[in-house]
Amino acid sequence: DGRTVAALAPLLHAGGRLPTLSPVEATAWPLVFTGDGFHVTLDSDGTDVITVAIEHDGTSPDAAPGFEGPVVRTFGRLEQGLLAGVEYLGRDERSSSRLDIETEEHLRFEPEPLDVTLPLMACVTDRAAVALAWFDPSLQPTFAAPDFVDLAPGHRMSLRGRHVTAAIRVGPRMDRRRPARARDPLGRAAARRSAPLPFAAEACRGSDAVVARRLRRADPRR
Repeated sequence: DGRTVAALAPLLHAGGRLPTLSPVEATAWPLVFTGDGFHVTLDSDGTDVITVAIEHDGTSPDAAPGFEGPVVRTFGRLEQGLLAGVEYLGRDERSSSRLDIETEEHLRFEPEPLDVTLPLMACVTDRAAVALAWFDPSLQPTFAAPDFVDLAPGHRMSLRGRHVTAAIRVGPRMDRRRPARARDPLGRAAARRSAPLPFAAEACRGSDAVVARRLRRADPRR
């Protein structure tokens, strides 16, 4: 219908500023950008999964403590949300709310990486289902649905670290006009949505092994 469903905005930032990136190859996959010591590669094998690999050569002091990227934004009314092991949201629910945790521990925007039971987060809206998966368990995920960090429209997911390799999948939206079993865009029947881990395992449609192979191919250190 012509509406934006998701965006990488920004692709990365470090030290409170956006690095100046220039295209090295931007006419065909993979897309390669470099600048300010960063090397960024976006690749696709023609499916609905895009891999993002971000490396830094250590020449910029802004990136010394690490950087954030990609920042994945999804738009539309939230139907489901997941940060595996930390957040599992239903329709119109808000992350880091006090509904289930009344103490200051309710703030789960950037949880301890070891608290994340599967390296994956996802937002399903009335426009699309968007999942972000990664391979390195030491990366710091961030999750804000809706975006209470930048106060921008939509929902926000990102990774922080010194080297980031991630896979992003954009799938079909939630259609509540269809029967519950048929309308689940992440392949999980409504009766089983209360189990976050199966929901997460299928969020990048296909199998964990397929996504893992894509992440390994995209990671320049492997």
